[in-house]
Amino acid sequence: MSSNFTIRTLTRSIDHFPMHHLFSPTALDHDLTYVDKTYYNASHNLAMITKPTNEKQSASSVHALVLNRTISLVTSISRLDLRNIGLFVLPTQVSLLTRLTQLDLSHNKLTKLPSSMDQLKHLKHLDISHNRLSQLPSGIYSLCKLTHFDMSHNPVRRVSANLARLMELSLLDLSSTEIISIPAELLTTLSMTTIKLENCQQLVVDELEQELVHNPPSLVETCARQMIQPILSDLIQNKKAKKKQQREREASYQRLPNHLLHYLSRPKACSTCGGPYFQSSVTRYRIVQRQDESWVPVEYKLCSAHWNNEKDRILALFSDIPQRALPRTTEPCRLRLVPSSHLQDA
Repeated sequence: MSSNFTIRTLTRSIDHFPMHHLFSPTALDHDLTYVDKTYYNASHNLAMITKPTNEKQSASSVHALVLNRTISLVTSISRLDLRNIGLFVLPTQVSLLTRLTQLDLSHNKLTKLPSSMDQLKHLKHLDISHNRLSQLPSGIYSLCKLTHFDMSHNPVRRVSANLARLMELSLLDLSSTEIISIPAELLTTLSMTTIKLENCQQLVVDELEQELVHNPPSLVETCARQMIQPILSDLIQNKKAKKKQQREREASYQRLPNHLLHYLSRPKACSTCGGPYFQSSVTRYRIVQRQDESWVPVEYKLCSAHWNNEKDRILALFSDIPQRALPRTTEPCRLRLVPSSHLQDA
């Protein structure tokens, strides 16, 4: 079997080529059951389809059936082309294609991606352009081999700083999205990455407003920062605590309520000092001129008001290192306070 795979049985979108023209809705259940019993083992039977309520649901159901069956049969492919076939949902079975290096999902109608995308560890080229995606699953940020990421022409309003984890990125296309700013981490950590921002109508420099007033951190936030800072520092510096200390730490966290475990297990990093914060942050903006001479608003998420304007920011660069600052690193920091099963209950 070739390592390149392209689905082209549906060459036009659902709107122009509805699947109900091929099958009688009343006979579809019977036909699919007959095919399964005749050509496939009973252990692999597809779930029965209920009568669709409209044409789009009918076409979407058939697409899901075709893709589920196809993906389960071809797990050794390296390139998968699913562009322009009217996809509403991407089957979770795509995570079985662990050898994929290129995946093209462009020109479809996807509104979300499965969380299991993090299983595609070898993916280098991902194209999700021309869809209806407003956010990305966290698994995307684990694809450390990704070099080309096209998410243009989607209604994305915010880009996560976690994209800076993709250290191998050479191209990030954000054209024709609804983003209002760029996270500072993308311009610092991914300084060698080409970031396309053409036709981003919301990137308006003249209308950018910076609110200087902010609320102080809550008591829960302050305590959480103090608890998590030494743990993160040890992880970044690869310091191995003694087994006795590890057992005592795990036992102490297991006594906490689930909602606090959930809170502690999701720290974020300050854009200036790298120190941890959770829900309380201070937002600051800078206007940066890029190499193409365009001006772009850059967003900083700070653990405290390190600076308010450009003069303050430059002075902060030469000031003493904050007490809760963390060492700079390009490696992902894998925090695991308790077994993952505890977090799933939170």
